[in-house]
Parts: sequence; structure tokens; C-alpha cells
Amino acid sequence: DLSFRAQLQGYKCIFVPEAVVRHKASSSIVYDSPISVYYSHRNLEWVYAKNMAFFYFAANGRLKEFARAKRDALRGMKRALDKRHRIQDNSKVDDTYVWGLLERERFVPRLTRRLRMNSPSN
Repeated sequence: DLSFRAQLQGYKCIFVPEAVVRHKASSSIVYDSPISVYYSHRNLEWVYAKNMAFFYFAANGRLKEFARAKRDALRGMKRALDKRHRIQDNSKVDDTYVWGLLERERFVPRLTRRLRMNSPSN
């Protein structure tokens, strides 16, 4: 969230794999604990909504549809989770197989591709 907002303000951010960040607030939260999962996924939605989706769709005249889709997705979540439960109960393969099928697309290439698809030259 911080680097995303910094870049929106014109700062340049780089990835430094050797960097170590110590986050004081989460030092006592265990990886994949209930509180870790809760805050990570709640905040992930907020980062996306604050920094990307909202502005992207607003700039392209699709804010109304975006908001309606999010509302309807939340309204239908119980039904979707019920279906998921039935589907998972009938699965014949293990999770490793399924993960191997999924595309490992990264955020930047995906965003770049979407922007190119929506450019006036297309």
C-alpha cells in the first residue's frame, strides 16, 4: 500500500530482495493465524480498492458497474461458498495438481496487458 501510494505521488520504487523489513505491529502475529489471515485479506481488498480498481474503472467510465459488481459479489458470497463446499467434497484430485494448473501471472504484466487492451489504438 505504501509503495503504491508513493508511486501515485511520483516517487520511484524498486524491488530489493535483500531488504529486511521489521513491522513492529505484526511482530506478535503468527503466520497464517486467524488474525493474520483476517488482516492480510481485509487489507488486500482495501489496497486494491483504494489504489487501483476504483480509479481505473472511474477513469474509464465504469465506476457504476464496478460498484454494482462488488455489491452483488458480497450478496452472493454465501451461495458461492455453499457451491464451493459441494465442489470440493466431490474433488478427485489433490491440491498440488490444481495449483500446478494455475497461471502464475504477475500483477505488472497483467496490468500492462489490460492497459494495452483498453488503449485507444486497439
